Amino acid sequence: MGVFMQVMNLFSPDYLFQRNLGPFTSNLAWFFLGLLGLGLLVTLWLRFKVAKNKDIFTKKVLKRFFTLVWTMGWVGIVLWTFRQVNAQYLSAPILLLIWALISAFWLVFVLRYWLKIVPDRRKRLALETSRKQYLP
Repeated sequence: MGVFMQVMNLFSPDYLFQRNLGPFTSNLAWFFLGLLGLGLLVTLWLRFKVAKNKDIFTKKVLKRFFTLVWTMGWVGIVLWTFRQVNAQYLSAPILLLIWALISAFWLVFVLRYWLKIVPDRRKRLALETSRKQYLP
């Protein structure tokens, strides 16, 4: 019951709308920063690796994923920095929650494109190619 109350405290308006909580004191903040940095480096590496790929659909999916991780990674680092330097209002926990929700929402769109739209377009392209094969 105690852990549940601590988690629920993270979503209470008193906590979310505090304008200045002070810098992060747990090691989890450094893990968060490291994860963001690692995400940026991995997507940068993937960007250069996929540039050689000839498949247009793979390029489009990875371009969308790269844009998501690159944008949200830098925004996350900026929010982390605001929290560490005690910026009034900009270090409020509500901004980190909004950032996480936007990231999740954007990820759903990228996954939807990758898992639903790309296979449909591949089928349509294969059908179109097979039809053009028999036309003069």
